[in-house]
Amino acid sequence: MKVRTMSALLELIMGLMELLQAIFDSKKQIKHDLRLKGKLSKDSKIILLIWLFAILFLGFVVWFDMVLMNS
Repeated sequence: MKVRTMSALLELIMGLMELLQAIFDSKKQIKHDLRLKGKLSKDSKIILLIWLFAILFLGFVVWFDMVLMNS
């Protein structure tokens, strides 16, 4: 049981690191849009929505994992 939990936590951490890498990679595009036009392009808005849903999903997974570990 502990091995599966540790494996799941390791995968969660690796997924979070990939998400952070994607955020930093696309951050340049968003900064460029804001500097050039003063507003976000459609692509940048989609990127921000993806970030929001990914962060909410990861938060839900962590919360769910904590609930399962306590039971």
